[in-house]
Amino acid sequence: MNTQGKRNPSFSTVALLCIICSVIFAPKVKPASGADSDVDFCYYSGGRKNILPLSKEMLAVRFKQGVSFEQQKTIVESEEKLAAFSERKEVSAFKLVILPLRAQLTEQDVVQTINNLNTRAEVEAAFPVFHFPDAELILTDEFIVEFNPSVSENEIKAFNALNNVEVVRKPQWTNRYTLRVKDSTNMNALKMANLYYESLITKFAMPNFVRRLEPMSVTPNDTYFPNQWALDNTGQIPPGGTPNADIDAPEAWDIVTDSNVIVAVIDTGVDYTHEDLAANMWTDANGHHGYNSFE
Repeated sequence: MNTQGKRNPSFSTVALLCIICSVIFAPKVKPASGADSDVDFCYYSGGRKNILPLSKEMLAVRFKQGVSFEQQKTIVESEEKLAAFSERKEVSAFKLVILPLRAQLTEQDVVQTINNLNTRAEVEAAFPVFHFPDAELILTDEFIVEFNPSVSENEIKAFNALNNVEVVRKPQWTNRYTLRVKDSTNMNALKMANLYYESLITKFAMPNFVRRLEPMSVTPNDTYFPNQWALDNTGQIPPGGTPNADIDAPEAWDIVTDSNVIVAVIDTGVDYTHEDLAANMWTDANGHHGYNSFE
């Protein structure tokens, strides 16, 4: 995630300082109402707004602890725009259930269904899902913020309290926080992240998405790949080796394989005539390879 600071506003430095002081020392920013229109989804990154394409095929829900399977099924079947409960998918690590939507819905239909679910006593929160070609991003009740160095811990606590936000984690060596919206049925983490960004007391603020990838299988057909324990260690070499003591190459290939990615090998050299490498070696404008110090 890009964590560069925001571009300076086009008004005077004095005015800017006055606004910062008023936000920090006498904040009057109120949490946005949950009734606000939420059809246009976006968040700030790299100093600009990034549009999030709302999925009209699925949404996510977190049921409250103790809600039974049958209760979940009843709730889903009571919502006319949700598809069959049997088609759900679970993201157990985050206690989320991905619910499919019926075909030919509008964005307003999706938003209304999320709002309906958020009124149910059995539902902790319902979240939109954003669709990209290679994955879905699921909104959660968390967002990540880095406050400006000049903002004190007491000021941060006061601002969090004002907006009904709690700290999930904060490393000791940084001013970066993972925060949680206490009542995400009233104010979701996407809006809250934008509110924090626009407050002028943060370097950046963005939702802590859960990225859901479709299962894939990208395993090389190289005869000797099973010997490459550094890429995928099953304990094969030497016998009794440590399984998973590797760089998780197959897991990375499941996410992306792209011939445009340039990899620098820092070693004594590389045999750029090798049959596995020759077609993929980088060359400069004159057709020269990188320097091989082994020759």
